[in-house]
Amino acid sequence: MSSQPVRAKNGDTVLLHYVCKDEDGIIYDTTRGTPPLRIILGDHEILPAVEKALVGMAAGESKQVFIPFAEAYG
Repeated sequence: MSSQPVRAKNGDTVLLHYVCKDEDGIIYDTTRGTPPLRIILGDHEILPAVEKALVGMAAGESKQVFIPFAEAYG
């Protein structure tokens, strides 16, 4: 019997840490050193591109996501 990890889907509450930096590596925002951010996927609490990247992830996974400026704050 194979134990598959639970994957995040819309409606799930997830906890996450993030580091927001530009292509030169300059950090503009981070949750490191603070409690993780708690969001409900699909409630549009964060950038849509970040929310989309979280869907399908399992607890403990990490991912790098490039978000063009126009999709982030443009």
